[in-house]
Amino acid sequence: MPKNTKQLSSLLFLAQRILHRHVSGRCASSMSILHLETVRYIKDNEAVTMRSLSKYLGITPPSATSLVNDLAEQGLIKRKGNEGDRRVVELEVTAKGKKRLKEGLSNMVLHMDKTLSKLTPEEQEQLVKMLLKITE
Repeated sequence: MPKNTKQLSSLLFLAQRILHRHVSGRCASSMSILHLETVRYIKDNEAVTMRSLSKYLGITPPSATSLVNDLAEQGLIKRKGNEGDRRVVELEVTAKGKKRLKEGLSNMVLHMDKTLSKLTPEEQEQLVKMLLKITE
């Protein structure tokens, strides 16, 4: 493995830890990055099913079920039946979920701005371009 690959792997892990630390545990209403992204995905997409959610998040269907159970118990999302196929369960964000998502994203943006302020605007733009390139 080339030296840059090892270093990049370590740096991506550290960046993820920094993001997680800034997003989670800041206040009683904060959500984990996984919870934030799950609620955001459900809110931004129509007719999200357990299958589409697990595929998007890259987790197994049983893990997605556990995640959805947790979010539903918190009142952030709810399950609803599909009128065309009773076997299909779709997910929907509740008003409470939308409020917590907005708070969580605001919290994340605030702390990401603080973290990214170490970079010049040009470096920030380069970082965005590079991340887009490797995630497409």
